[in-house]
Amino acid sequence: MSDARFATVEQWVCEHQDRETIRALAAAYQRGCDGGWDGPSHADPDHLASLFCHDATYKIPQRSQPARGRDEIRDVFADLQASLPHVIHYLTNDSITLNGDRAHGEFKGIAAIWSEGRRHLAFGFYTGQFLRVEGQWRFQSWQFELVHPPRRPRVAEESS
Repeated sequence: MSDARFATVEQWVCEHQDRETIRALAAAYQRGCDGGWDGPSHADPDHLASLFCHDATYKIPQRSQPARGRDEIRDVFADLQASLPHVIHYLTNDSITLNGDRAHGEFKGIAAIWSEGRRHLAFGFYTGQFLRVEGQWRFQSWQFELVHPPRRPRVAEESS
């Protein structure tokens, strides 16, 4: 194999590995947020905050302003333990663009939520900026935008 072709293959492998690592980061975020049946959702706010850069931003529909920095982000996750106690996330259809130690990603997301005795599904899009810091990919920004307001599914009433 020529040196040029070897370099091309090596670059492809590195890019593939970076994309897989970013997917794994997004999945770790989802798993860290899940819970409620066997324990609280967002059970380890410190771990979740550690997935973000120190100066990151985090924006979700439950808050009007983005959280800035790991301390504020950690506090959001701690608050969500009480306000969103039962949730399971699904992440799919990713698109990740690499640019050296920076990346941009878009994902579709679904959350199954049980709150205040009601169940509903939330559908939306995650948009993220990622930064490789000391060899580790982290969220530089992470935002979830609903594509509709969450609604309680209709259940047919049983006949008496």
